[in-house]
Amino acid sequence: MGFRACTEQIEIAGKCGAAGNTRAYLEPGKEDGDTNAKKPEREAAMEKGNVCTVKIEDMSSEGQGIGRAEGLVVFVPGAVVGDTVKIQLTKVKKNYAFSKMLEILEPSADRIEDFDCTYFQAGCGGCAYGRMDYPAQVRLKQKQVTEKLQRLAGLEAPVIRPIIRMEDTDNEGNGPFRYRNKAQFPVSTGGIITRKGGIVENLGEPAVGFFRAKSHEVVDCEDCYLQSLPAMAAADALRRFMEEDHITAWDPRWEKGLLRHLIVKTGFMTGEVMVVLVINGKGIPNAQKLIEMLDDAIYEVGYSLESVVINVNQKKDGAKDGVLGDENIVIAGKPVIRDEIGELVFEISPSSFYQVNPVQMKRLYDVVKAYCQQSITADRSSVSAASEDSAAGDCKKKSEESERIECIEDGRKKGDRGECTECAEEGCGNDFKEEVIVKACASEEVIPGIAGQGNIAGKSVMVMEPNADDGTGVNAKTAENAKAGYGRKPVILDLYCGVGTIGLYCADIARGVVGIERVREAVVDANRNAVINGIVNARYICGCAEDVLPKYVGAGTRTESLQAAAVNDAAGNSDAVETPDSSNRSGGHTVPKHVAGTAHGGTAVDADVAAMIADAEIAILDPPRAGCKPELLQAVAAAGIERIVYVSCDPATLARDVKLLGELGYEFVEATPVDMFPWTVHVECVTLLQKSNRKRKPDTHVKFSLNMEDYYRIKDAEGDVKIE
Repeated sequence: MGFRACTEQIEIAGKCGAAGNTRAYLEPGKEDGDTNAKKPEREAAMEKGNVCTVKIEDMSSEGQGIGRAEGLVVFVPGAVVGDTVKIQLTKVKKNYAFSKMLEILEPSADRIEDFDCTYFQAGCGGCAYGRMDYPAQVRLKQKQVTEKLQRLAGLEAPVIRPIIRMEDTDNEGNGPFRYRNKAQFPVSTGGIITRKGGIVENLGEPAVGFFRAKSHEVVDCEDCYLQSLPAMAAADALRRFMEEDHITAWDPRWEKGLLRHLIVKTGFMTGEVMVVLVINGKGIPNAQKLIEMLDDAIYEVGYSLESVVINVNQKKDGAKDGVLGDENIVIAGKPVIRDEIGELVFEISPSSFYQVNPVQMKRLYDVVKAYCQQSITADRSSVSAASEDSAAGDCKKKSEESERIECIEDGRKKGDRGECTECAEEGCGNDFKEEVIVKACASEEVIPGIAGQGNIAGKSVMVMEPNADDGTGVNAKTAENAKAGYGRKPVILDLYCGVGTIGLYCADIARGVVGIERVREAVVDANRNAVINGIVNARYICGCAEDVLPKYVGAGTRTESLQAAAVNDAAGNSDAVETPDSSNRSGGHTVPKHVAGTAHGGTAVDADVAAMIADAEIAILDPPRAGCKPELLQAVAAAGIERIVYVSCDPATLARDVKLLGELGYEFVEATPVDMFPWTVHVECVTLLQKSNRKRKPDTHVKFSLNMEDYYRIKDAEGDVKIE
């Protein structure tokens, strides 16, 4: 196994297909261009069934150990970083191989053996990092975030803050266990059989648990260390009910059977529990018995069952069509439950998205909020530095320009690389202290066709507070600040807003929040959550952000309009907005505040919302695992957003989007990973980007390794190949 390899690294201009780390071997006496070069003995030796020793250097996105055998990348299930293991190759490809572990020759210092979950040992695919201690998990996740941003986004030295991990005191002392507020259990009985007379029976015992790794076989799970106690209690009650009443489970082979999934949502702060039964039908036989069994089981573990919902899903392909169907039927209790984040209360419906780790969700939202405030500080600092007439209380930087100063409303919070040196006790400078009353938009229907905030229209939101005035209610300095464009809170766009949790959490630091979400039910929930919390500066639009943003930006006013609006509102002229921008659809005349305008293509839009979007400075992006569509990122750039706070649950798609945003003129500032999912391969990451004066040119070169035989074959077939 001791021999040398030669790898030619070639950079070819233009587009090309994917290629791995291939190697070139030339037989003695052959020229480089001879395509009949003989494969060396080495490649022949690396075959299925071979046994070798590898040192595990990394982990894959599926939790497999990664090592190298004679330069060939090998995936080793069950191994962790730092292990030295003996393996047997089970499948060999040109550039990589799969294997099974035969023996641990030298265990890693991070390996643990006390993760005594029998279901993990049986093949449950949930806890991929179950063999690695928790500090090592968070170190690995931090490393993976950094490497993906370097390798995929092209960032040489990205600033990555220390990962925010779970503490041993979290979850009433459970630490990184029992942290999930949502459990989704597939239900199976091993299949069904149709007897004579059309009677359908189960082939096996009811299993309520999780899919075995890389399969659709359900591993029955009586307890999971990551799930909440009421979730496991509900699963046990359903299992017993199915056995006692002979209830069938969905069999995808025959497309028959009743129960498909059990979903349990838990409000950790309120103790309220919702049970969603996903079925292939309209009802459950003897449902009252099941409700009572669920209620008793959940009560015994200290929680309260507040809602039982049947979700009707009669679609054939569950993997393609999703777990939930389109119809929800409440059979007991309320249609929603409530939970709390900080001082806010949120309603959770059967279909709504809600972060699964409430402890880490609060910490993640705090990071988002801090990044939004950091953006405010940076904008105000730059404006103050440019003005020779800034007040004596303005913040000054302690050292070089790159130092970031955290001077928010209390004027006391220190930044991580500097602090405000001249803050007065009452606040941080006149520009932060002087405030103006700005009325909330009073449209009866925030979203066409969706009512819900008309009863609170017209309430005032405390954006700024006036001090001594000139007889009109407007302080001269305040008016001057409004004209200059600083001394006011920002407008925040909340894209992929769901039920509005992040935007509403940040509403107190914003002049206005505009959420855009394509799921209509989620938009209704977001409006309800705003009403519940008395938040009147949030507006929601139903639609795809990449389609909605261009329409509203085209219909909205520019910054000068809202600066004038702030002055007019403070002076008592709240029924009109002066729009001096020549690009405004009215030609610069006074426009009634509650008259809807028309966007490009004739789509009616709310004039107030259009004005807010046109003046937005910050965009919060919280897309699904697949990341943002390029059209959305282009729309955000076209809207003139100054800062982007990107919340991602997949570092790979985050890095891809950071690279595209760089080409659209945004610079990566920093990122903070948050371990929302201990013991799994997943990690959340909050990233701050800011608008730059320069755009990064798209990379037109692709680097890859190419077998020399293939290189000369291409060269002979297509002529000269540019090599740099």
